[in-house]
Amino acid sequence: MAFAFVAAAHGDAISTSITVTKPTGTVDNDIEFLLLKHLANEDPNSGLTGWTQLGTRRYDATSGSSHSLYYRIAASEAADYTIGWATSARSGGTIATYRDGFDTADPIDVVSDTVYTTSNTTVRAAGMTVAAANSA
Repeated sequence: MAFAFVAAAHGDAISTSITVTKPTGTVDNDIEFLLLKHLANEDPNSGLTGWTQLGTRRYDATSGSSHSLYYRIAASEAADYTIGWATSARSGGTIATYRDGFDTADPIDVVSDTVYTTSNTTVRAAGMTVAAANSA
């Protein structure tokens, strides 16, 4: 079966935490991707049990924002995820759920954490080899 989008959900706040609802239609063995944005230069300190980090990008060494991408395989978890930071700041999180087309035991073959900037118009992509055609 092909890799298929199921649903997405978003949460945001100016606080030390945000809550993101599990996307509607998510069932066991779906893959969920969580993209977090926090306008303080720090990693989350709570709420990511069971999530695997794929990459993080910080935009300013002292006071800028950070973006992080995580994934997990859905397995009868709660309806909401609450993610926390030490510093109160504008934060947002989006979870996108996908179904089929990946190995639940080893869902991510390879990751490109290539830096892109809007001032550079050259399109770049990392070369990748995946375990099976059309895999994640």
